[in-house]
Amino acid sequence: MTWIYHQRSGEIYHNSRYMGKGYAGRMTNKNNPDRQQVKGLGPLPQGRYKIIGVSE
Repeated sequence: MTWIYHQRSGEIYHNSRYMGKGYAGRMTNKNNPDRQQVKGLGPLPQGRYKIIGVSE
């Protein structure tokens, strides 16, 4: 199971299938990969994450 999240657009894919759009970060830092180092405001840093559940 592979999930891919694109920081700049907020698009998320599961096994190459588009699942929807979201956001990460706050204010002018939202979906801005150049601000991922700003703790508490920037989007989640690039890297590998384990997704263990889904909420609807």
